[in-house]
Amino acid sequence: MEAEKFDLIVVGAGPAGAAAAMRAAGCGLDVVLLERGSVPGSKNVMGGVMYGHAVREALPDFEPSAAPVERVVTEQGYWLMTGSDALRLSFRSPAHARPPENCFTVLRARWDPWFAAQAEEAGAMLLPGTMVQSLLRDGEGMRSRVIGVRTDRPDGDILAGAVIVASGVHSLAELLSLRPGGEIPAKAVALAVKEVIYLGEERVSDRFGLERDQGAAYELIGEFTAGMPGIGFLYTNRESVSIGVGVVLEDLAGSGVKPHELLDRLKEHPVVRPYIAGGESVEYSAHLIPEGGIEDLPQLAGDGWLVAGDAAGLVNAMRREGSNLAIVSGLLAADAVVRARARGDFSAAGLADYAASLRKSFVIQDLRRYRGAMPYISAHREFLTTYPRLAAKVADSVFQTTGEPRSARARRTLRELFDARSPWRLLRDVAGLWRALNG
Repeated sequence: MEAEKFDLIVVGAGPAGAAAAMRAAGCGLDVVLLERGSVPGSKNVMGGVMYGHAVREALPDFEPSAAPVERVVTEQGYWLMTGSDALRLSFRSPAHARPPENCFTVLRARWDPWFAAQAEEAGAMLLPGTMVQSLLRDGEGMRSRVIGVRTDRPDGDILAGAVIVASGVHSLAELLSLRPGGEIPAKAVALAVKEVIYLGEERVSDRFGLERDQGAAYELIGEFTAGMPGIGFLYTNRESVSIGVGVVLEDLAGSGVKPHELLDRLKEHPVVRPYIAGGESVEYSAHLIPEGGIEDLPQLAGDGWLVAGDAAGLVNAMRREGSNLAIVSGLLAADAVVRARARGDFSAAGLADYAASLRKSFVIQDLRRYRGAMPYISAHREFLTTYPRLAAKVADSVFQTTGEPRSARARRTLRELFDARSPWRLLRDVAGLWRALNG
């Protein structure tokens, strides 16, 4: 049987793949979107924040009320946590609930099927339950051109002018083998564990002080990661909360700590526990996240192929952004394929403007800006332990009334602060972090 031929094959129906298929099909290309899960989203995991600007680049008329959105986020913040306390820095704006909404929470099992359906409406053919086993090439060796994919379907091979690989963090090792040794280094990957806890819509709104349809998203930093570079999160859904923690895989592997232990530690924290008390665990998942940043990006395109989203390592670990980078990279990859088809040139040179477009976008520019942040924090783990404790001590001094003069208490707190960290060391560390966060 002769293999079916398309203009474009997209591997993976997550945000990057669905966006790519949507854009290419909307431009008139014959597109097939392959998803290994029985339905899109059945095997996908993320914290749960989706960004409005990226979704609207794919769907200019997007309205959250017409999509499976959980809550529109009106409050975001950071919690600096010791073993028992938390200094919470947050920003709440009712304006974020008005169009164009800044961001919103989603559950991938609901969002991904809807987003992939938008690609189908644009003209793409969705084939769920399809495992891509390998790439097909027109010759031997890695210099040969990709001409399609081999699947586990009865009809097997599918041919195309180009293939966009958007099937997650393992894609390069399994399909393209672009990395030496075929694996992403453990220092460039985080393992995140997540739990969805059902509370009911009214309890979610009451506990977080939210109005109906409005949500909150907090990033948590502190001792619960056991000194390992990582971060936690607490996001509100309509009737549940998503809570999780991720740490660098290399550190986790050498720590002897199990991932669920970190999550349990976070859930039992005295500040976190009241938010989830009495809830029912309805989902537990784990996921690898590429966090190597711009220093660990692979080749983004070659003869007949491109990579987007997590497959390309496009995650901004410092800002906890991934879904927006995935969607935008998928759109830019599709645009490159559309131009290549118009020229009749799917070679590496014909697809090279994909990388050029990414470099001009916020995707690469932000990754470049934050390229030194994770290495700096990894080398200065006191930002995960010592500094949250010192911040809590200062906050305690400010807010606690003991009957002694405020001036005396302030002097004692400063002495304790500088005994733990000299003024010179404190300034040096903060200045170093500022430079790392600003390129």
